[in-house]
Amino acid sequence: MKTSQILTLSAALAAAGLLLLSGGPVAGPRAHGAATKAPVATAPAAAATSSPAAPTPPVAPATEAGSTDTAAARPSALPTNVLAPDDGPGGDHLVQAMLDAHSPHNLPPRVEQRLDQLGRAVWLADVTGRSRDQWPGYFTTSGTSGYSGVRIQAASAHATGPGRATVTLIWAGTSPAGDPEVGLPGTVALVKRGDGAWEPVR
Repeated sequence: MKTSQILTLSAALAAAGLLLLSGGPVAGPRAHGAATKAPVATAPAAAATSSPAAPTPPVAPATEAGSTDTAAARPSALPTNVLAPDDGPGGDHLVQAMLDAHSPHNLPPRVEQRLDQLGRAVWLADVTGRSRDQWPGYFTTSGTSGYSGVRIQAASAHATGPGRATVTLIWAGTSPAGDPEVGLPGTVALVKRGDGAWEPVR
């Protein structure tokens, strides 16, 4: 797998992790910038001395209370052969498995599945401009992001409070400049109405 593909995956997961931690929605699709690789600092070699080395303090094991279910917290669990721009939908099930492994699951399975589908539909309407009339209170203007060939690679809904939920998405499409892009992050915030139906909110 190319280094650029691995960086794309890491950037997408880092963004999804931040969205999960913040709980805030992304206000619409934005062009995906090129990921850059952070320099790795290396410790200088220690000079040889006759004095004994200082003992290394023990590392305390991580506690459950301090753990998180974000991509940044568990990068070792990520597959390394997905998110190539030319893979097409064939690799999306791996992206879904990856997002599932790094997302909280605090909703009943049927509710989570229904909200996943709703979040996908709302995001596609946001990006493509189609079917916005289904949510007139959410889409008050017409327009499109300029992306074509848009598809949702993965979605995962989780509760953020009583009657509130957020759907975290990873999507792909061809940019207005004609570049195929994958691993683009997005979120859709949802609220539960008095009649039990869910709807998107800004």
